[in-house]
Amino acid sequence: MTFNKLLNIDFLELNKDYAKVKMPLEDQFANGIQSLHGGVTATIIDTVSGYLASYENCSVTTNNMNIYYLRPIMVEKNAYVYANANVIKRGKSIIVMDCEVYDESHNLAAKATTSFSVIDDKKAPNEIQEQISSLE
Repeated sequence: MTFNKLLNIDFLELNKDYAKVKMPLEDQFANGIQSLHGGVTATIIDTVSGYLASYENCSVTTNNMNIYYLRPIMVEKNAYVYANANVIKRGKSIIVMDCEVYDESHNLAAKATTSFSVIDDKKAPNEIQEQISSLE
């Protein structure tokens, strides 16, 4: 099982320019004050941005992430955290995106800029190809 499946990250939208995901808020994702742990927020950002970067059938690795944590998302039962990513520039060797993370009330909790290095421009990982196919 991959890390993304372990977290139950669910893709709601995925095309060449935009991606949106949701993830259930579970007790194990909370920090000491019962808000979503910053590392989990970073993982959601990395996941939604990474899949979007790989959309045009390429393999990528995270090059850089700059995250602004703006407000906490409290971990509650039957609640979700959402994230979306947009392509800013898709180059041959670097892909740059912006990303937002928000709660169910659409309160912006984090804003990020991410960049990914293209390591293989001919083949995306199977898990990403399957996700793209399932949303078409």
